[in-house]
Amino acid sequence: MNKIKGVGWLAVAVTVSCVGSGCVNSKRSGMNAASSDSRSLVVELLVLDLSSCGRCIGTDRSIETSVRELRPILAKTGVELRFRKTIVQTEAQAVALRFQSSPTVRINGRDVPIEFRESRCGDCAGLLRGIPCAVDCRVWVWQGREYTEAPKGLIVDAILRAYPTAFEDRPPVPSEPFDLPENLKRFFAAREAAW
Repeated sequence: MNKIKGVGWLAVAVTVSCVGSGCVNSKRSGMNAASSDSRSLVVELLVLDLSSCGRCIGTDRSIETSVRELRPILAKTGVELRFRKTIVQTEAQAVALRFQSSPTVRINGRDVPIEFRESRCGDCAGLLRGIPCAVDCRVWVWQGREYTEAPKGLIVDAILRAYPTAFEDRPPVPSEPFDLPENLKRFFAAREAAW
């Protein structure tokens, strides 16, 4: 029996697919995250960059490691864990995705962090090719500490806590208006000017 310290014993079948970063599982291509014939947990990573931002790269690595560690744990409940990445390129895409901060991690459409914090990110400001713009990115709070990259333990804990949602109907997409945070409006305006 495999255990992850402090998490307990849970069965999860795992399939990893990437969307928006160059690799797409053909079985998932064109499918909505909420639609599936089997029970599933969909872990989504939404980022501004996966080439140079330490926060985004580190969070991506934590998710990939977490998924890999959950794979051998009781793959007998019929729940498929999927991993999807999206690099948010434009303000319109950010609004459509209801993107509030980079990196964002959602499981079955629900944002992972309990507490929302941000701090200055020099890596993302560096994406703007010399145009001065302060960029705030997500800070993760877990077990009383702050992290600039989502720690693996936080991701594993979030996936296991979300496990019961694999057996529920998916909530409808929110219909209330979404206002892109000023921080991201400035970033996308500066990015557009840099291109």
